[in-house]
Amino acid sequence: MRTLNLIEKKFENFIIKNSKYIANKKIGIGVSGGPDSLSLAILLNKYRTKYNLDLFAFTVDHQLRIESQKEAQFVKSCMDKLSICHKTIVWKKPHSQHNILETARIARYNLIAKECIKNDIDLIMIGHHANDQIETFIIRLEANSGLDGLACMKSNTTIITDFTKLNIIRPLLNFEKKDLKEVCRKTNINWVSDPTNYNLKYKRTKARYIAKSKSLSHDFKLVINQYSKLKLNIDKLLNNQIKKNVKFNDNGICEIKNEFIKKLPKLFQKKILILLIKIIGGKKYPRKSLVINRIITNIHDVNINNFTAGGVYFIKSKNIILLIRQNEPSINQIILQYKTTIWDRRFLITKQCHTSNISVGPLTEKDYINMVKLKKIQKTKMPFAAIKTLPTFRVLDEIVSIPHLLYYKNYLWKKNIKIEHIENDLFISCNKLYI
Repeated sequence: MRTLNLIEKKFENFIIKNSKYIANKKIGIGVSGGPDSLSLAILLNKYRTKYNLDLFAFTVDHQLRIESQKEAQFVKSCMDKLSICHKTIVWKKPHSQHNILETARIARYNLIAKECIKNDIDLIMIGHHANDQIETFIIRLEANSGLDGLACMKSNTTIITDFTKLNIIRPLLNFEKKDLKEVCRKTNINWVSDPTNYNLKYKRTKARYIAKSKSLSHDFKLVINQYSKLKLNIDKLLNNQIKKNVKFNDNGICEIKNEFIKKLPKLFQKKILILLIKIIGGKKYPRKSLVINRIITNIHDVNINNFTAGGVYFIKSKNIILLIRQNEPSINQIILQYKTTIWDRRFLITKQCHTSNISVGPLTEKDYINMVKLKKIQKTKMPFAAIKTLPTFRVLDEIVSIPHLLYYKNYLWKKNIKIEHIENDLFISCNKLYI
């Protein structure tokens, strides 16, 4: 029992250290049936009363294996033993099998995000552990990742889903998998084994074989820790400079001081631009180095004034560079089905009314000209490129609100539709990342 007591004490220390995020919260737990996620549920359950934790367990059945439904039922029985509310969420997989694991990962977070909205859940905990960190490091080392990649996973992360910002905590990053198995054994809870963990066609399975070496494992942990510390310190330094030299407007336009970006080492220019383009351009993934290098070349070229790249329109002047969302077909019009929605991966929209058929989409050039002609809005000094991509709310085909141009058909729309740009949490804060 001594080993279990030490593990439990170590876990409680994590809760105490992060009590402002964890104590007195509604917590969702991602439970797949493996020893890592099951042990996470067991450990949280032990301290649920002491720290007033309201626990909900979610299992996503991706329907990628014939055993998945049975495994989800097994997880439910385990959660019943712990008196933890459980829900199985079924993913209707796409017909295409291209990049299926990454597609499933994104779908998993979207499905969990919807459940968090429905149940007012504050955060999600998942069972990534120390062995996962080493495997991640090996995979990223093989892919020639830079500092951000080699720093691996962090214990506190915010990701963007289609519906909301999802706060994720990984309490087990400093726990060995063998210790997590011990937690399950001592609690008399078995676990399931995923056969894909032994399939050598996956990079992670190959990395797992390398990570089995105790001496290598120790060295990997030291290196990951150093990369993580270095990344954190660099991020803090850069973010202090960003607050002084990079400005976001509520409408999503970004201004960078020309002198600031040009005097930075190229490594840091790339780091900042990669993040900015993801935010302004509404992208899930970073742009390739070839694209980023071309942007840096254009910024330094005095003969180039305006250009586009990565879904972003760059407007250069003597003192500042404007970054504006480029108008492109990927900016969709969508129905607001849930309390919160992320639109174009740029704006978080909160709907506080039950009116149906409310949609959000880009304003477009035609709409803007027509609204000015009808004297519903006034001409603005905002760059025209930005106007066309402003979020615009409609009921059927009628425009009922353009918040950034201060247009509301009536007070109902001003009161019940709230909108904010997501950059506040995802750029300025150095401990939060995109997926």
